[in-house]
This record gives sequence, C-alpha cells and structure tokens, in this order.
Amino acid sequence: MKERPILFSGPMVRAILEDRKTQTRRVVRVDEDDRNVLLSRCSYGQPGDRLWVRETWAGGIDKTPNSVDYRADGHSYVVEPKWRPSIHMPRWASRLTLEVTKVRVQRLQGISVEEARAEGIERSNDERWPWRNYDPLDGASFVNATTSFMSLWNSINGARADCSWEENPWVWAITFRRLP
Repeated sequence: MKERPILFSGPMVRAILEDRKTQTRRVVRVDEDDRNVLLSRCSYGQPGDRLWVRETWAGGIDKTPNSVDYRADGHSYVVEPKWRPSIHMPRWASRLTLEVTKVRVQRLQGISVEEARAEGIERSNDERWPWRNYDPLDGASFVNATTSFMSLWNSINGARADCSWEENPWVWAITFRRLP
C-alpha cells in the first residue's frame, strides 16, 4: 500500500465530508491509448492505495490536525487566518484519507449519470432544473447530472490545453471511500 497526496478544492472537500463525492477524474498525461499500459502508470495509485487530501488551511501551531483550520469549513478559529494553499499542506495537517477502490481509464464524456452523481453533483429543489454542481460561485442548475458535471469540469479544467469537456480527454476515473 502506498500513500499519495491529492488536491481538492473547498467545495470538493465539503462533498467528500458529506459523503456525496466518491469519485474523481484527473486528466491522463501520456500519449498512448493502450489502457493496459495506462493502468500501470496511474500516479494516483491502484486499489488499496491511499490518498491524503490536501486543502486550503491555516494554523497548525502544534503540528496536529486539531490545531488546523480548514477553509472548506467556512469558518476559522484563528483571528484573520493566514490561509495556505493546498499544495503546501503537509501530511500531518490532512484530515481526510481516502482508500482507492477502483481505477479506470475512460474518455471524459464517457461518464454515466451515476458517476456524475458520485463526483458530488447533487439534486436541487427546482423541479425544472433538478441538478446543480457544488461550485458555490457557479450556483447554476441543470437538467441532468451529466450536464452539471460538464459545467463543473469546464470551470476547473476548461482553460487548460486539451482538457475541456469538448476536447474529451482520457481521464483516470478513480473511485474511493473515505476512511474514518
């Protein structure tokens, strides 16, 4: 078993904490289309491996998670916290550990409705637009979960070369469970 860090934004962290997010997709960074070769190269691990979540944080005076504030929580115990980027979070400050249960390679647009929901897409109270993504800045609602995920994907990855929904890149579809 190996442990690796993985970055998640605040809304994604909240979706994990609420048990709405059990999958993540990350762009495959190799040229070959041979799935067997690709599976052996997943930088996020294989089933049984663990991912520790990096998120925006502050504090950590005594270097324990109990002394850390997490921006995703929407409040802080520290007066005027100095928020640190998720990329700089050390292992000891991480509060979430995920066990990888499945790794697949697929085209981004191959996502199913069930998989879109596992990405954290949730139902709204609007019968006409029953799905919304978990980006609070977006706040948009959609006819179906897949369209909602498409909007979320493009808000995160759409500006990166060859990564937009329209480009339909190969992605790692990583299924995980949150460990206690």
